[in-house]
Amino acid sequence: MADHHVNRSRDFVVRVFTEVMNERIPLTQAWSRVVYQNQGQEPHDSDWCREMIAGILRYKTRLDWIIDTYSLKKKPTGWTRKA
Repeated sequence: MADHHVNRSRDFVVRVFTEVMNERIPLTQAWSRVVYQNQGQEPHDSDWCREMIAGILRYKTRLDWIIDTYSLKKKPTGWTRKA
């Protein structure tokens, strides 16, 4: 049961992050959009999800540099990079 919540939360974080980056909209608007797409259901640990997304956005440049520097062969793109 706990694994289900973790996977659902991770999926939710990636989906909100994707909305923010693709649509160039504020985090609160992206959050509302993804909640609406999930029939109004927020993740079990919504505070953790909000903190995770805010941290990813705050440190995106550093995270991109780390991914690009330490990718062994091909740099990840799309969904894989966002995850």
